[in-house]
Amino acid sequence: MNDFDDPLVLGGADLLTEDEHLVGLAYLRLAPLLQALQDQPFHTRLYDDLRDYLDGPAYDAADAFNRLRETGITHLSARLDALDPAAETGEWQ
Repeated sequence: MNDFDDPLVLGGADLLTEDEHLVGLAYLRLAPLLQALQDQPFHTRLYDDLRDYLDGPAYDAADAFNRLRETGITHLSARLDALDPAAETGEWQ
């Protein structure tokens, strides 16, 4: 298990909702897999990894993404502000 498998934790409390956690894990798994397929488009192990992902957690992640999207921009923006300490101080601007 790597650090990406753990939710964002502050003071022992999980800061992410279940849907945010599912979407984050999906991105962390899918983005490198798609990059690897771009680099090696005919690699059978990568096909197997993609198939395993699509047959399993992909549908849960897609459902979670749709639920998050339905909460609206205002809610998502507030969540980002709450999760990103730099956004609160304006350091990222």
